[in-house]
Amino acid sequence: MPVTGTLSRKFYEKLGDEVTSELVAWLNAVDESYRREFRELFEAHFGRFDERLKAFEVRFEVALKAVDARSEVGLLGVQARFEAGLQVVETRFDAGLRAVEARFDAGLKAVEARFDAGLKAVEARFEARQDAFEARFDAKLDALESGVRRQLEAVKSELLRWLFLFWVGTMGTALALLKL
Repeated sequence: MPVTGTLSRKFYEKLGDEVTSELVAWLNAVDESYRREFRELFEAHFGRFDERLKAFEVRFEVALKAVDARSEVGLLGVQARFEAGLQVVETRFDAGLRAVEARFDAGLKAVEARFDAGLKAVEARFEARQDAFEARFDAKLDALESGVRRQLEAVKSELLRWLFLFWVGTMGTALALLKL
């Protein structure tokens, strides 16, 4: 069951919904794959423990049948050995369980560390790409602005020439009409 990450609105505004959704989906997929790997590792270790426990149960059942075949007098000795064996099994079980818990905790910490390292690497690559994009965008915007300024200067110059031409023509016409 993946935990859907939520990102700030600024993140969505900078990158867009599609890229942000893709990043969230990727993070959820990474989380799910780590969980699956961890689950498989735990099941494999627990399976071996379960096999050992079943083998012990088989040996125990054989020993119990041998005890049943003996007489009532030997039953007390078998019972004492059984209790001692059970104590040993409990001790081994507790030790095995602690070992499994320790390996589980170590595996979980390793997975968390790998996930954190992967996330930091992704963040660093994302920030580098964002910085490069911003630099390219700023350069293109500056080039566009200077091009627009040059075109406006050219249009302004041309308009002044036409304005002067029409003014001279108008003045010439006005002077000619005044002399008539």
